[in-house]
Amino acid sequence: MGQNQANIEVHLEDNLRCKCVQKDKGAQLETDGPSEFKGLGEHFSPTDLLAVSYPACILTVMGIKAQKLKVSLAGIKATVTKQMEDTPVRKITTLDVQVTCSLTFSDEIRKELEDAANHCPVHFSLHPCIKKTITFSWGQS
Repeated sequence: MGQNQANIEVHLEDNLRCKCVQKDKGAQLETDGPSEFKGLGEHFSPTDLLAVSYPACILTVMGIKAQKLKVSLAGIKATVTKQMEDTPVRKITTLDVQVTCSLTFSDEIRKELEDAANHCPVHFSLHPCIKKTITFSWGQS
């Protein structure tokens, strides 16, 4: 299997719980259907996983860029707010990401880090009808 491929197997268990296994690495996670749909609601829902993949990707590509720039992003964090609608079909409509870093950088470094964030693979993989925003706060915790 190529480096840019993943082989993930998903099994539906009782109470709308899915067990997901990344076959080549053995990594596992579970998802739950939301409690309003009679799921257990104890783990991330599938739409939560989609939402969390966006800021996780943002921070990952920012970390890759920071390594190349030889700067530290220690303490950086991202918060995502997911909005959904039920009609005409249930779907995610908005993902708002707030990136907060207690460190400050020159305008040039900050621009490169923010540009990396705005070009993460998840951003370009999400359907265009999902409104996506990223807000950066530098020098704050």
